[in-house]
Amino acid sequence: INAEYGRLFRTPSVRERTVLQVLNAKDLDPATTAHRIADVIKRRHRNLAAQLFAGKALDVDACTAALCSDAAVESTERRDVVRESVVRFSQLGELQTSLVVACETPFDESSDAHNALLVRLWRAFPALDSGDDSPVERRGRHWGSLGFQGRDPVSDLRGAGVLGLELLVAFAERHAVDAQRTLSLSHHGDGVQGHGFPWACAGINVAAMLVAALRDRQLDALLLRRTADRDTFDEIFCTTFAALVDDYVASEPENVMAFTVFFNDWRKQHLAKAM
Repeated sequence: INAEYGRLFRTPSVRERTVLQVLNAKDLDPATTAHRIADVIKRRHRNLAAQLFAGKALDVDACTAALCSDAAVESTERRDVVRESVVRFSQLGELQTSLVVACETPFDESSDAHNALLVRLWRAFPALDSGDDSPVERRGRHWGSLGFQGRDPVSDLRGAGVLGLELLVAFAERHAVDAQRTLSLSHHGDGVQGHGFPWACAGINVAAMLVAALRDRQLDALLLRRTADRDTFDEIFCTTFAALVDDYVASEPENVMAFTVFFNDWRKQHLAKAM
């Protein structure tokens, strides 16, 4: 997962001046075409960009017609390519809508699905779990082992809502080795010395950072170069969280108090790579 971070946030250097130049380029896959057309639109078709990248699903046919008219695209073949890109723009808008909703959804004590996420997160770390299928206590000091700061883990979810919990579960279940490795690193030191940090809270901060960046259109290029769906976003989170931990440990912080300052600086550098 460490090697993936460099590939994920590598920004292509080619920047065409017009949509037609993008369409004239050879051997471009649909994802790259969509990314490059989006880049041109944002730089040269500002009014249309406000419509196409408003963070919602699009009327694909109407938007395709508007873009083709604005960019002087005439041939049927090229219009079909433009339409495929607009479909990707629409998928991006749908993804943003769903992620913002999840981020703004508070943990519901009465929801079986929400409570199950907490259980899945705890069970994902066999070294912490008793392994005897005994119930996972909803509140208690044991949550501190995962880097929650109080007896009730839900109190730390406010920054990213249920989405923050879903992403922690995705990391722990899909990348078990890296999840255990980063959790172990978070336990190093006693808070006064060493590079320990609150693992769960750090992940929730990353989740909130990525959603804020998504709202500000800072992740458009990154998502358009791939598939703008939830699985892709989850993998972006996993890769980003692991990279944050490794960079923080490599900085040799004096104590846990250094984490907030480090994270704020790291966030700016990270988002600059994504744009």
